[in-house]
Amino acid sequence: MANEWYRTPDWDAAAQADFEARLARARPWGRVQYLNIKAGQLAEAGLLDEAVVLQERSIADPGAVPFHSNGVRESMAQIRIAQGRTDDAILLLRYILENPATGNGTSGATDISLLELLVERRDRSSRDLAKKLIEHRLGMPDDGLPVNVHSFRFAVCMVRHARVLRDRQMRREWAARALQAADAPPVLPRKPFFGVVKADEKTLHWLQRQAR
Repeated sequence: MANEWYRTPDWDAAAQADFEARLARARPWGRVQYLNIKAGQLAEAGLLDEAVVLQERSIADPGAVPFHSNGVRESMAQIRIAQGRTDDAILLLRYILENPATGNGTSGATDISLLELLVERRDRSSRDLAKKLIEHRLGMPDDGLPVNVHSFRFAVCMVRHARVLRDRQMRREWAARALQAADAPPVLPRKPFFGVVKADEKTLHWLQRQAR
């Protein structure tokens, strides 16, 4: 592949120099794409901080467009979650939700990602925001969840929320819905892996207990 230079996980001094030299010669519309693809390669190789640096550069690049920038922020948030830096992830996810005009290009489940981080927090601001996120989702047509994995993640959040409230009936109902989503067939038969829930056995056993 002619442009393979931005699709490798190499990031030693020589690789960085080569990447920067090629990036400098790239057309403006391509720089953002190359930075993000390279960031993805670095993240997969475990170079998480290095990946975020490139993602931040892609957002700040003059060639960046709002359509893509929030998708990059969402990816950055997932990296911060993986690193245990949840406060940083919350800031990124809140920015996306508070700037809906630039929200395209995301997974469509940014609010669920944020809810997952807030639902069991005890501070007032987290509880208030979690409540708003839940009310927003529940107010959407059909819960606003056309993808099984989104339905599953939201249902798990609701189980956790019910446990905080000590609401047994709510907990059982949402656990049953989560299990139903986990067992649902693909929503797009021609794309059998799209939106399919990939829950581990520990999570499924936990949900089965919560549904009793």
